[in-house]
Amino acid sequence: MKSAISGRSRKRIRQLAATLQVGVAGIILMPAPSEAQTGSGAVSSDEIVVTARKKAETTLDVPSTLDVFSADTLAGAGINSTAELTRLTPGLNFAPRVDGTNIALRGVSSNAASFGANPSVAVHFDGVYLPQPDMALTELFDIDRIEILKGPQGTLYGRNATGGAINLIPDSSVARGGEVSLGLGSFDLYRVRFAVGVPIAEESGIRLSGAVAKDDGYTKSFLHDAPLDNQYIVALRGIGVFKAGDAKIRLAVQYVDDDGGLGTGFQYSPELSAPGGVYAGSIQRRGPRLISTDLPTTRRTSALVGALNVSVPLGAVELQSITGFTHFKMKYVLDTDAAGNPAGIIDEIETHDQSSRAVSQELQIRTDSAAHTRVVAGLYAFRETGKVGLDYRLPSSGDFVIFDEETRFRSTSFAAFINAEVDLSDDLTLIGGGRYTSDRKRAAYSSRAGSPDESGITRSKSFTPSLQLRWRPSASSMFYANYSRGLKAGGFNVGGDLGLYGPEALNAYEIGAKGRTGVIGYEIAGFYYDYSKVQLRTLDPIGNVTRVTNDANAKVYGIEASANARATDRLTLDAHILYVDSTIRNFVNPRGDDLSGIELPLTPKWTLTGGIAYDLPLGDHNALQLRTDVKYQSNTLLPGFNNPAIERQKGYALWSATARYDVNDAIYFSMAVLNITDKLYAVTRNDYDIFGVVERYGAPRTFEARLGVRF
Repeated sequence: MKSAISGRSRKRIRQLAATLQVGVAGIILMPAPSEAQTGSGAVSSDEIVVTARKKAETTLDVPSTLDVFSADTLAGAGINSTAELTRLTPGLNFAPRVDGTNIALRGVSSNAASFGANPSVAVHFDGVYLPQPDMALTELFDIDRIEILKGPQGTLYGRNATGGAINLIPDSSVARGGEVSLGLGSFDLYRVRFAVGVPIAEESGIRLSGAVAKDDGYTKSFLHDAPLDNQYIVALRGIGVFKAGDAKIRLAVQYVDDDGGLGTGFQYSPELSAPGGVYAGSIQRRGPRLISTDLPTTRRTSALVGALNVSVPLGAVELQSITGFTHFKMKYVLDTDAAGNPAGIIDEIETHDQSSRAVSQELQIRTDSAAHTRVVAGLYAFRETGKVGLDYRLPSSGDFVIFDEETRFRSTSFAAFINAEVDLSDDLTLIGGGRYTSDRKRAAYSSRAGSPDESGITRSKSFTPSLQLRWRPSASSMFYANYSRGLKAGGFNVGGDLGLYGPEALNAYEIGAKGRTGVIGYEIAGFYYDYSKVQLRTLDPIGNVTRVTNDANAKVYGIEASANARATDRLTLDAHILYVDSTIRNFVNPRGDDLSGIELPLTPKWTLTGGIAYDLPLGDHNALQLRTDVKYQSNTLLPGFNNPAIERQKGYALWSATARYDVNDAIYFSMAVLNITDKLYAVTRNDYDIFGVVERYGAPRTFEARLGVRF
């Protein structure tokens, strides 16, 4: 297609673009205040091929903020789990709790952690949607790359991607060879990983991998000497890659069993709790890492995921089918009273038994990527069924039952989508699309403790469009502007009654630039979110239970910038800064508190990361790699949202360092030290009114040494 822009005008525009590139890179790398220099980040190379937009392309082709982390990047930073990605990605926050996990991106999150709620960030494993956030909170092993798309992805990813999407892409290489490693570390940690490829024929073969990670936990119970906040993960994965004519088939099956105690170190805070409460005078806590429980607290989850990808080229188009299956189970038993209370007022045991099964099918058609007009279109179907059982009793009071209930649910979703790119000139592209989705969730509640049975349905039909303009003035730069809309499905409350609530929606506007000039890679974006019918979990004083409502609105705006520089052949620097301003509007919680004007949960105003890496060659086959990184985030409202005045964590920084020595092409040693300064920081804090404030702390200083062998 010939451009309507004259040659002289085009030359001037490209000169302007080159000037802007240098200016952007200069701004990003200007000396910042001292606290801003204590960050860590990672900037994706424009040469990395990604599939974030349902097709293969480079990061420089994606007109939105995208972070990509390769296996080498994850290993170099000592990243072992998805929750640790927050050290490299400003705006991403995980708040693991015993009853579920909250995930946030740029202020968009779900502060409810239950099977009745939906996540705001869609997590996919090899193209298959994981409906329960805890399925994503796992050991990262044998990973090819991780893609993190920021901003609503309603067109290509559909519902429950209002904050963005995280794609976990396993290594599917079937070349002969493999790797095995053994790590030992803090709290009697041992970590074993293996991966092996077995070719069967040309472009066909299988890959087997697995991991075991076990430690004694960083919180202890002084009554039982039992570990809390410990991990015991066993994971196995098998991938088969086959070629039948022109068709390519990939089957991935992964099973993860977690018998650890994630989130079980929650504790009563006498300092923050109101005087005169039920647990006043409790001696449940001797210190943040030493608490008491009447019985050993247990938590176990298991997750099975299957992903079948089939792609068939048909001339100028390609057909792809993605079939998914997930099965997730979670059971935990909690001592929910403040054990050690001198008066022995209440002895409480709470048991949750939850499960979910889901199947999904996506059909895609893609046109030739070399054409001037390119289209990705598809159909999607999803069905999830599950149950939530809750038993809450007082053993010391004749086994008096407070709750003995079960909620069963079924969720279905059907969607059709299209996304098209049209080249307006050699360097200017218009991108637009939309998705129509029909959602339905039915829940039925039954009680064996006197509460009336109840059932209900929440349904919605929605259209989530997107419109983008991409300008590529050179092979190494890109400027963009985009609009997108996201929608999160409605849900139901768990515990006491259903309390059905409707969907939430988000309209997003973003402008940005990314590219490389010389040795400097950069990315900068400004964004504005108009957030309506926000789903928020708060404390209902009637029965002292938590409820999700969606009566609030919110505004979010900010700016994000990142850069990396190859200062020398051996020295690499990277930095990432994010500023987010969020404000809740028109919201009064069930207690009558007007919360209008406060920020959204898990949304620090400032997040800064930065890292320094140094590679030292020591010979033809051996080398030493050193890296240190720091992350700082400012005052953060934690996801409790019952009493925002105290449910906060002040600003803090986490400093980490890693080293790796390659003895030769086959053997390596590595070491990682996380939270070097042993910073004490809260990851959850909930004010339960007369029952006091319950909180949980993040991991202390830890280290791990690892020996790996490649073959």
